[in-house]
Amino acid sequence: MSTPAVCPDPQAITDLALSVLPEWDILEEAVAAAAPRDEHPDLYAKADGDWIPNYRTLLGKSGLGEATRLIHALVY
Repeated sequence: MSTPAVCPDPQAITDLALSVLPEWDILEEAVAAAAPRDEHPDLYAKADGDWIPNYRTLLGKSGLGEATRLIHALVY
């Protein structure tokens, strides 16, 4: 019986949890309108054949990911 792999990066778990919230779609649309892919390719990644804002990049560059990690650490 093998032990499941544990994610070594707690920030990745937080980032993924944020990216699946319904409000994330609003953020993606705002980024796409304010920072088109041809001008800011570093903010985008290809998913299911479409270019969409890369959630890990957005959360990292905006500081939102770090903020949620710190809040989580304070609460739990």
